[in-house]
Amino acid sequence: MINSGIPSWRVKVCAGSVLADPVTAPSESNLGGHGWTIYLADRSDSERGLEWVILDWCYLQDPNAAIENKPLAGNGGTNNAYKEIWFTFNDEYSWSNVKFEIKTGRISNNQKAQKDEVLLPLEDILRNLANEQVQEIFKKFNIEID
Repeated sequence: MINSGIPSWRVKVCAGSVLADPVTAPSESNLGGHGWTIYLADRSDSERGLEWVILDWCYLQDPNAAIENKPLAGNGGTNNAYKEIWFTFNDEYSWSNVKFEIKTGRISNNQKAQKDEVLLPLEDILRNLANEQVQEIFKKFNIEID
C-alpha cells in the first residue's frame, strides 16, 4: 500500500486478539492472537469523513468487498470478531494502548542512548566479522601472512 503511494498515516498494522475460529484462528480459549492491517478510508457516511477499516486476508477475509463496504475497525469488524488491540505500527511509528516500559538494555521512557553506546559495539562486531571473512578467504586460497 505504501509503495503504491498511500501515505503512511493512513495505514497501520494491528496486533491484538480476535475471536477464535476453528479454521482460521484455532485456540483453546475463546480468543486468539492475530495481526491485521487497517486503512484510514474515505467514508462519506462518517462524521469525520474518514474511518479505519479492516483489511485482512487471513482471518475473516472479504476480498470481494469494496473499501467503502469494509467493516469498521471501531465496531469490531466482521461479526464483532476483532477484539482488543495490543499495539499498532506502520513504517514510521508505533503506538500502544497502554503504558509499558522496555527494560534491560533498551531505550525506554526518558532514557536516551549515547551515539557511542550504539555504534561502538556495532563497529566491533563488523570488525570481527570482516576479520573472520578475510581469514576464511586466505584459508580457501592457501594464503599465509606472517
